[in-house]
Amino acid sequence: MTQKIDLPALLDTNDIVAVDTCAILSDGFIKLFKESAKAVFKLNKPLILHGSVVNELVRISRTAEHPKCNIAQEALLILKVFEHYKIFKYWGNSKDFRLADQQFLEYVIELMTDNNIAIITLDKKLTSDILMQNMINSYHGHIIKVFGLSDSGKLFDCSNLQNNEGISKKSNNSLIYTKSVESYKKLFNL
Repeated sequence: MTQKIDLPALLDTNDIVAVDTCAILSDGFIKLFKESAKAVFKLNKPLILHGSVVNELVRISRTAEHPKCNIAQEALLILKVFEHYKIFKYWGNSKDFRLADQQFLEYVIELMTDNNIAIITLDKKLTSDILMQNMINSYHGHIIKVFGLSDSGKLFDCSNLQNNEGISKKSNNSLIYTKSVESYKKLFNL
């Protein structure tokens, strides 16, 4: 596995840090922010939450038979707290209901010309597609970096991994804690 990096350092060294749906629904999401929410708040440099990610979370949260329904419901509450504290900032058209990965990839390609971009995801196919953009000569711009998120809440650089073997295929998705905004504020020391 490659060298781990903390979230404030990632934000400090990149113009844009965006988070994908699968990272938000992962075991490591709450653990990552328990350690870093206050530091991100103090940096006053929010992470990006694309509208397609929100749409996907809402869709999952409204599908009772989906195995991640409860996790998505809780994630939406957590993101509301994070938005209030400017830890996350929304980007994109929430009325665009095309596939989330397609919109996410378009977003990255559009902004890579003028911005250093880091993406946090656990999706192997999306990671491959994003990293492929770094090799296409017709697009000029910065190298896009991709980071995975371990179940223990640690970020790791997977931009140079062959076949993205560092990204976990399996997760228990144990986000469930409590369901009140006040308890999330306390959990993340906000």
